[in-house]
Amino acid sequence: MTPRKVLLIEDGDSRRKATTKELKRMGYAVVGASGGREGLRVLGEERPDIVLLDVGMPEADVTRALELIRSVSGVPVVMLTVRESERELGERIEGILRRTTVGRRDGLTGLGNHLAFHEHLDARFADGSTGMELSVVMIDLDDFKAVNERHGHPAGDDALKDVARVILRHLRLEEEAFRVGGDEFAIVVEGLAEAGIAVAERVRRALGGQLRGRMLPTMSAGVAASPSDAAAKDDLLEKARAALHLAKTRGRNAVVGHMRSPEPDASGVEKFTEITSAGL
Repeated sequence: MTPRKVLLIEDGDSRRKATTKELKRMGYAVVGASGGREGLRVLGEERPDIVLLDVGMPEADVTRALELIRSVSGVPVVMLTVRESERELGERIEGILRRTTVGRRDGLTGLGNHLAFHEHLDARFADGSTGMELSVVMIDLDDFKAVNERHGHPAGDDALKDVARVILRHLRLEEEAFRVGGDEFAIVVEGLAEAGIAVAERVRRALGGQLRGRMLPTMSAGVAASPSDAAAKDDLLEKARAALHLAKTRGRNAVVGHMRSPEPDASGVEKFTEITSAGL
C-alpha cells in the first residue's frame, strides 16, 4: 500500500529533520519546505495528502503560508505544535485523513463531502468533552439554478469551485469547510454563535466582492451553536437549517443566527438574530 504523503512546512532545519524522522517512523512519505512560497511550489509538484504547518514560525509567515495553500487547494492543513507527542500527532493526522479519503472528499471542489461533514460532527459530539463550544454554518447559494440554465453546467461547476476557494481563503485556524450538497456548503467553527456568524459574514461579503468575468452567486447562511442552541448534533443541524430557511425567505444574501429563547416555558416559537446585506 502506498504511504500517505505529508508536506511539512517548517523554517527550522533541525526541527524539520527531527519531525520528518518521526513522521517516517509512523509510516508516512514526507516532503519538506522551509516556508509558504516553497511549500506552495512543493504542493503543486508533489500533491500531498495533508500539510503540516509549524505554528512556531513567525505569525505573519504562518498566516501567509495558510493563505497561499488555501488559495489554490483544498488539501487539509494541520497546525503543528511543539507540545504534541508523536502519538497525539499521529492521531490528528489519521483522523483528518480518514475524513479526506476517497468517498469523503468532494471531487469537484476538494472539500470534505456530506459523509465527511457528519463524521466530523459525530466525532466532536462523541468526544463528550465538557465545555465544548462549536457552531455550524449552513450555506446555500442564491439562485444557483440560474447559473446552470443561463451559462451551462460547466460554468456552474466553475462557480462552485470558485465559491469553495473563496470559502477556504476566508477561514481561520480550526475552521473546516465541507460541500454537503449540490450548491450547499457547511462550515464547522470553534466557538459559539458569534464566532459562526462572523465566519459566515466574512464569506458572504467576500462572495459579493468577487469578479471573475462574472459575479459569483450570493449566499444565504444559517448559524446555530452548541451547547447554547442545542446539545445534540441532530438538533444543532435542525436549528442551523431553520435559520438558513429564514435567511432565504427574508430576501437572501443574508446571515441568520438561531438564538435559544431565554424563557424555558415560552410558546415554543424559535428566536433568531439576523444580519442582512442592508447597511453592511
